[in-house]
Amino acid sequence: MKKQGKKSNAQLIIGTLMSGKTLKSREVSDIIRKKDGKKINVQDVASMLSKVSNPRKCDLGHFIERVKDGNTYAYYMV
Repeated sequence: MKKQGKKSNAQLIIGTLMSGKTLKSREVSDIIRKKDGKKINVQDVASMLSKVSNPRKCDLGHFIERVKDGNTYAYYMV
């Protein structure tokens, strides 16, 4: 049987978005901290989300929608 290693930050972020809710970077960071006990900076979450939500940079960008919400962006899985 294959051993399960620690999840990367990207895996934790995508897993959080898989909940189906529309989330901001701060909310994603808070959920990861509560659920997995791993502290990820909001800036790191925002940076990763901007990369993976861009279809030109990542294939996941076709499934992650980015919506302007005031001064920030909210993300959700399509």
